[in-house]
Amino acid sequence: MHYLVWILAGMGLVWLAGLIEALGDLGGTPEARLPFYFAALGTLGGALYCFFKAFRGFSADLPFSKRSKQDESAEPEAKVRPARKIVDAPEKQPSDFDVDAAFSRYMNKRDSNPAAHSANANNAPAAPTRSGFGRKGL
Repeated sequence: MHYLVWILAGMGLVWLAGLIEALGDLGGTPEARLPFYFAALGTLGGALYCFFKAFRGFSADLPFSKRSKQDESAEPEAKVRPARKIVDAPEKQPSDFDVDAAFSRYMNKRDSNPAAHSANANNAPAAPTRSGFGRKGL
């Protein structure tokens, strides 16, 4: 029943917006009336929020609603889901791969062919030299 309070607050804000608008109508020039109209629009925005909250409260009280309060009154044990059994991962089988031996073989092959390293270093493009700041260096 808390949504009735929101409806009454919204209706009060609509009445207040009408009062503010009536005060604005007393102004002689549009420049004098405009602040009152903006204040009335802001008050109507508050009324719209109150009506929205009332609608949400009312829809929660419906029996077929997902947010029904009847679900909260249910036994807590009924909501609890049973835990799943955690399956242990199969134990890792020892591998015959030796990381240190593979790395040492790689380093030996790499060091035995130094000509390939020097040829790659000579073919590498040289980094452009910058001769200043900004576009002058281009």
